[in-house]
Amino acid sequence: YIHFINKDNEPIVLNFLEIDLNLPELSLEVGTPHNQNILNSTQRVSAMITARNNANDQKEVIAAINGDYFEFATGIPLGPVHKNNLQLKNTISSGYKYFGLLDNGNYMIGNSADYNTYQNRLIEVIGGRHLLIDKGDIVA
Repeated sequence: YIHFINKDNEPIVLNFLEIDLNLPELSLEVGTPHNQNILNSTQRVSAMITARNNANDQKEVIAAINGDYFEFATGIPLGPVHKNNLQLKNTISSGYKYFGLLDNGNYMIGNSADYNTYQNRLIEVIGGRHLLIDKGDIVA
């Protein structure tokens, strides 16, 4: 947890979650509204957690992060979305980024060119626009 005041005298709060992706009992999965394989609605992240936990008693969501941007009129995310190896949205704009899980168990952060190369190997994907860290370096 970090709290600071930015250059515009506005409060900023950062929360960190440290996980070991090598632990077999942990996984990263894309959440969708009502835990459905459709993207034409919105739902608070806390409600997505409840829907996901109610749908599967074998796994429990212990943390969630709000990701990507979406069209307010439709609820459709702006970046690509893959969930459980289903490509729910497979378009990505130039300059856009994504975070994904490959079929070999590795995670990657990529751009539109990477997505076009790895698209059919990605099991879980969520889009995003801004990088906070790139190859271990903080992006300002």
